[in-house]
Amino acid sequence: WREHVRSLVDSGAAVWISLRADLDQDQLAFVVDAAVEAGCTGIVVDPLIIDTGSGWQWGHGSFEQVCMTVRTVR
Repeated sequence: WREHVRSLVDSGAAVWISLRADLDQDQLAFVVDAAVEAGCTGIVVDPLIIDTGSGWQWGHGSFEQVCMTVRTVR
């Protein structure tokens, strides 16, 4: 992952990553740390989260999880 992001940064691209809001702490740390170390320009938190009942949840139903992910990334 880190090498992939680094190759994009080295090509001159402004690299942003998009994260699902429901990644667990280990997944979040791995993805964010590697991307930032490789020169990632920014991070977007996707408000879709997995809902075991209906498949996906977004909007008001995912707001708390999105806010928690944003606080963790900051």
